[in-house]
Amino acid sequence: MKPLPAPELLAALNWRYATKKFDPARTIPAEIWSALEQALVLSPSSFGIQPWKFLVVTDPALREKLVPVSWGQTQPKDGSHHVVFAVRKDLPEAHIDRYVARTAEVRGTTPEALAPFKKMMMGSLEGARAKGYLDTWQTHQVYIALGQFMASAAVLGVDTCPMEGIEPAKYDDILGLTGTGYATVVACAAGYRASDDKYASLPKVRKQVLVERHLVSREHAARSAGCAVVVNRSQSLSVMINEEDHFRIQGIRPGLNLRSAWQLVDEADSALGAVLPYAFDEKLGY
Repeated sequence: MKPLPAPELLAALNWRYATKKFDPARTIPAEIWSALEQALVLSPSSFGIQPWKFLVVTDPALREKLVPVSWGQTQPKDGSHHVVFAVRKDLPEAHIDRYVARTAEVRGTTPEALAPFKKMMMGSLEGARAKGYLDTWQTHQVYIALGQFMASAAVLGVDTCPMEGIEPAKYDDILGLTGTGYATVVACAAGYRASDDKYASLPKVRKQVLVERHLVSREHAARSAGCAVVVNRSQSLSVMINEEDHFRIQGIRPGLNLRSAWQLVDEADSALGAVLPYAFDEKLGY
C-alpha cells in the first residue's frame, strides 16, 4: 500500500463539509461508488461482528418519500445516493453463529476451532444485554461505519451530509425495516455539492481555533460534556454555557473600543433575557 501524503489527507478533510445543497444533475460514477460501498463493508466493529445493515436508496420515488420524514431536508432526493445505516437490535446468537462460520470459511479453519472465540464474544454480549446496554453498544458501531464512509468519500472527492435529523421509525416503515430486527440509526446523503451552496466556503470552526481566537476559555474547550458555546458569524460575540458561570457573554472589538464591546454584550444579554427566565433576586442579583 502506498500511504496517502499527509497534506493530501488534510486537504480532503478540510474540503469536506456537511453538504446542505446537492447538485441533483450529478451522479457518482459507478467505479467510485463501488469503492465507497467497499469502504462500508470494510468498516471496523467490536469483535468484527458488523451489527448493521446498509441500505443504499437510489429509487427517486422512494427518496422523495424520505424528504418529509427528514425534517423537510432535500438531501435525500437531491444527492446521487442516500445511505441509511441500520442496527441489528437485540443481537441474537444466530448472528454470531453466522459470523463465526464466515470467519472459519475465510480463514481456512472450522467453527469448532473458533468455539473459544465465540464463547468470549457471547459472554460480552450477554453481559451487555443483562445490563441493558446491548443495543446502545451496537448502535455506537454504526457511527464508526458512518465516519469511515464520510472520510473515504472526502478522499475520493465525493460530498456527504450525515443526517440525524430524521424520523427513524418512519424511515423503517418506508424502507421495509419494521419487524425485521433492524432499525434506522442515521442516514448519509452522498453526491456533489451545488455551485451555490453557501456553506461550502465557510471556514471550519474547531475547539482549538476557538481557544486561539479567545472565543472560549481553555477550561471550557477541555470539557467533553455538559457545556456549549454559541458564536456569531463575525466571531465578535461568544456565549459560553456552563463554563464557570451558567452564561458567560463576551464581546470582542479591535483596539480599546470598550463601549462598542459593552454594547454588543448588552444587546445579547437583552435578547437572551427576553426569551430565557433568568433567576433574579433584588438583593443577590442574577
